[in-house]
Amino acid sequence: MRCIVRSHRLSLALAALAFWAPAVSVAGPTFVVERRVSLPSERFREFQWSPEGGRLAALSFRQLVIADAGSGAVDTLGFLGVQQMAWSPGGRWIGARATPVVRASGRERRSVVIVIDTDGGGDQPRVRALSDTTSIRSELRRTLAWAGPDLLAVCQDSVWTMSAVAPGALPAPGTTMIRTATPRLAGAGDRLFLGVVTADGRIEERELPPPPTILTDFSGRADAPVPLWWFPTRLSRDGAHLLIAAREPTADVVYMILATDGRVEHRFADGLIASDLSADGKWVLSQAETAGTQKLDGSELFLVRVSDGRAFPLTGTMDTIETDAVFEPGGTRLACLDQKDGSILIGRIEGLPTP
Repeated sequence: MRCIVRSHRLSLALAALAFWAPAVSVAGPTFVVERRVSLPSERFREFQWSPEGGRLAALSFRQLVIADAGSGAVDTLGFLGVQQMAWSPGGRWIGARATPVVRASGRERRSVVIVIDTDGGGDQPRVRALSDTTSIRSELRRTLAWAGPDLLAVCQDSVWTMSAVAPGALPAPGTTMIRTATPRLAGAGDRLFLGVVTADGRIEERELPPPPTILTDFSGRADAPVPLWWFPTRLSRDGAHLLIAAREPTADVVYMILATDGRVEHRFADGLIASDLSADGKWVLSQAETAGTQKLDGSELFLVRVSDGRAFPLTGTMDTIETDAVFEPGGTRLACLDQKDGSILIGRIEGLPTP
């Protein structure tokens, strides 16, 4: 995933596109839809391929569903307030964090961590809680990751804890994860952390610095500026690269940075919203959006070549509004959401240019 506030970025998309248009190719790749998976009538805002590529987990505020990419069958789970989810490396488990409870005393937000066994049998996967409800003292956008095949890591108040979901669960040293946070302070910007599982089974993390060109503000901290909009859209599957959405004075931009030290490798896709990075690191899936007063009016998928930043349009139909495209792990297919009818589109890219 990924945790992006769509209403926030929609308000910026039209302005960004007004002064910049991507350099596109007349003849280029095409997204060929092979299957449409119908989802329940909900506003789904995020979905993820399973590690083996055969299934998709889709997330709305009220539901988490698991769809079979081959048959189109959908298992629906009703959870109020699910905000984050993550597949385990082996594809058996889905970890999720929900905020279903608002306490009357001070209206304190609470969260609970759950795990879903997708091999549970029956009509629905088995679901169980991993933790008691815990308070959320800051706006944490991404605080859930897998530290091993059967070991779920959860961050609370900047401290990572691990919970075994199966007997004999062990950490996998070298596993990387990201954590983002926006403190509830006036002028306090987004903060981005990279965590690594050490040889002795701990999670060590450090904060990554934002590029110097993005918008910052001094009002939250007297000693240093903080970024106003700075968060990851995707950690590459090998843990080596991060796609970063950021705001510069004249545009919303995308950075590709090294996960090891935060060094900028590429800056591209002004006016586009990046959603995924190919397994070989040579292509970025992105979208351009136009927003009306109350809703998303249109969206088109683009394939951005990392080597030169050139954007190739993948779609152009008026009967769909494609967003949130992701590559199939280890495969040649991609999936995206059709925001017009709430379904998942699964297909292949034909006519892929030279990287």
